[in-house]
Amino acid sequence: KLEDFFSSEHNRNSLLVGTGNLQIVPFQEAPGSPSAGTLLNRWKREATLVGARTPVENDQLVQLKLKTSFLVFTIFAVATLGTKLLLSTPPSDLRNGVNPKQSFPSYEITLLDERFHAEGPLPLVWIFDQLTGAGKSSKENKSDEHTIHGMFRIVAKPLGDGKHLAFSSKAIVDINIKFPAILLQLLPVDKAIIEKEGSKSLQKSLERDIPPGLDKFYASYVQWLQQ
Repeated sequence: KLEDFFSSEHNRNSLLVGTGNLQIVPFQEAPGSPSAGTLLNRWKREATLVGARTPVENDQLVQLKLKTSFLVFTIFAVATLGTKLLLSTPPSDLRNGVNPKQSFPSYEITLLDERFHAEGPLPLVWIFDQLTGAGKSSKENKSDEHTIHGMFRIVAKPLGDGKHLAFSSKAIVDINIKFPAILLQLLPVDKAIIEKEGSKSLQKSLERDIPPGLDKFYASYVQWLQQ
């Protein structure tokens, strides 16, 4: 059954590693990082914000490690994700014309925590740290100076002929950063340029990493069918 394919952690992880620049590992509690219980409560709040389904205790936490370039920096990030397997079609898809008698599985992957640091020219790294709170999750920032919300969903949907299916994906990313006035004066370029370049970098990362992940997921599906 298709549910068996979606239930495989290996197949799920193939979606997340994308181009191979990413590494996925099981979640492990660490000093200075939120506990599994804290992350579950955060997941419930984030699910409301990004339109995901409410998690339950048997939903899984994983960590995704990333290395990327941005302007003059090399950025290292560790993201904690909540992964939820849905073995039935979400109500939103039923409203979009999917036959309610045809139940198809899907994944919802929600960003719960992100910690990162930059390497590059020391003065600019210091500014980067002040702007982003590098090393500290934005969700722990009580002053709400910066917040990041994200969710990735992939759904199996039947095609019009009723004999074939397709995998449809959707990504939602919302990043808000408040720039302190003193730091605005220290920026090497205008804030609008940084915002534009940051958005372009994020979009390029999504366009680079999501399609290869879908390709790997599809390849795993074909291999599963042949077993």
